[in-house]
Amino acid sequence: RYFMAPGDNPWNITARFLHSMQYWKPLLRLNNVDRPRQLPPGTELNIPLSWLKIEAATTRVKDAGGDAVYTSAADGQVRPLQPDTLLAGGDRINIGEQGSAVLEYTDGSTLFLGSNTAVTLERVNKFSNSGVADSEVKLEAGRTENQVKTRGSRFEIKTPSASTAVRGTQFRTSVDSVDNKVSRVEVLSGSVAVD
Repeated sequence: RYFMAPGDNPWNITARFLHSMQYWKPLLRLNNVDRPRQLPPGTELNIPLSWLKIEAATTRVKDAGGDAVYTSAADGQVRPLQPDTLLAGGDRINIGEQGSAVLEYTDGSTLFLGSNTAVTLERVNKFSNSGVADSEVKLEAGRTENQVKTRGSRFEIKTPSASTAVRGTQFRTSVDSVDNKVSRVEVLSGSVAVD
């Protein structure tokens, strides 16, 4: 859902947010717009996520403590995980026995990483400048607690035995410390799809 600002029109919205200019007519049809030049500011437009440009984004380390490091996908270097570090797709995080970390995505969603946790940020993207994130985390060991804020954001966590996908909810995911083929998902609010 996009609310038009002063100066917006279907053509500059299409150029800024959508894959190509071919989408301006389908955008008008979808929203039942007969007079595109007369849309006032505040008009709500519905835009399918599949039409939006996908861009690389970063995830910010909101808090980190104890034994917490990450391996950069860009150069393979292992560095300490510190507040305000920016992480990208492909980066791998290892939290030791006395460590923890909180990551914040572009849409305000958070990912808490508990002790003895190993994750890889498989996908860290955003849908254009919409404030909607597209993220995938591979949880190899340990546990996470997740709060997904923006409705419409794609947030997935994959473990060796399950894949969870959510849009706007709060949940925990963990991999059993003895048998990594066993995963647990706890839903605190909202709903979670598990495969």
